[in-house]
Amino acid sequence: MKIEGNYNNDIKVDLNNNQFSPSNSAHTVKNTQAEATNGVTLSTTAKKILANEKNDRGFDVNKVNQLKSLIVDGKYRVSPEKIAGGMFDEIKAQRKL
Repeated sequence: MKIEGNYNNDIKVDLNNNQFSPSNSAHTVKNTQAEATNGVTLSTTAKKILANEKNDRGFDVNKVNQLKSLIVDGKYRVSPEKIAGGMFDEIKAQRKL
């Protein structure tokens, strides 16, 4: 979408009737244009995001509780190798999109 600087942002407002009308005719929409564009089309990226949301299972409450107890007991060990490996896997997956 190209935005050019030749537009007028002035709006006339009739406060008594709660109506407003743009002062520039470029802001008005013809009825035929409005009727022709009743639908919405999603981009490919938006469709991928929606598909990923449908496949998302949220989080496992049992696993969260297990991790909490490990942390409280001081038994949770951080593995930098595992974290780095997961980060690299995620980067590779993002590049494929």
